[in-house]
Amino acid sequence: MQKVLLFILFIFSIKIGLAQTEFKVQGNVFASNGLPAKGAMVSLGDNHKTETDAAGHFNFTNIKEGNVHLLVFLTGYKKYSEKIKLSSDTTLLIQLDSLG
Repeated sequence: MQKVLLFILFIFSIKIGLAQTEFKVQGNVFASNGLPAKGAMVSLGDNHKTETDAAGHFNFTNIKEGNVHLLVFLTGYKKYSEKIKLSSDTTLLIQLDSLG
């Protein structure tokens, strides 16, 4: 009985070790004049998209550990692109450059 219990604990510990951890990615987007970039489209990888609120804030939850590509678009501004190695909750401050 004790061997069976040890085997179950061993299998359970392996499963926990192999589980992917999920994190939160959040931040604020600012225009080149320093004001919040309301309505900017923020994309994280292929499956996560959101729009910044009036304060320029965005938030993603349940993002799996690993490398992700962050893109930010706002009319009248250059596209922002950054590759992030995600291994913990992450907060970003992004300033967009004007096209003109």
